[in-house]
Parts: sequence; C-alpha cells; structure tokens
Amino acid sequence: MKDTLNEWQFVDQFKKIRPNQFSHEALFVLFDFFEEIDPDMEFDPIAICCDFQEFDNFNDFKSDWGSDIETIEELQNNTTVLKIPKSDKFVIQQF
Repeated sequence: MKDTLNEWQFVDQFKKIRPNQFSHEALFVLFDFFEEIDPDMEFDPIAICCDFQEFDNFNDFKSDWGSDIETIEELQNNTTVLKIPKSDKFVIQQF
C-alpha cells in the first residue's frame, strides 16, 4: 500500500511526527530535493532526520560541527547543501 504526498501533505505529516526538527521552509526545500532525485521515494521522516540537519547560517554549522571546513563552497564539495531561499539558512546531508 502506498500513499502519494504532495508538498503540503509532506510538510503537514512531517510536522505531526517531528514538529521541531526542521523549519517549514527547510521542509519545502527537502520535498523538492526528494522529488527531484526519486519521486517514488518512501516517506520516512525518521530517516530524513538522521540524514539531514538544518542550520541558521554557516557560523552555526561551524560551531555545531567544529569542522575544518571554512566556507559554504567547501562544504558543498563535501556533501549535499540545500540552501533555503531568501535566508542564510541551509540543510546539509550529514556526512
């Protein structure tokens, strides 16, 4: 049995299960990303939470991860970075 979720259903279902994991804007960006790579992907919010993390800006990433990575461009060379439009926020695929 399979349900197909549109963008709004994805965000709504995610918020019911993990309300504080990602901002609404990040969930829309994640939905677009998943639709692009596999439109038939199974909805698994726990796996998404394990694989992705949202940051308010690059300094938050640096302080949280304590990484040697010095720029957002360098980060993009190491993992998937999904920028959230009209903000400094972004989501990374954890590596």
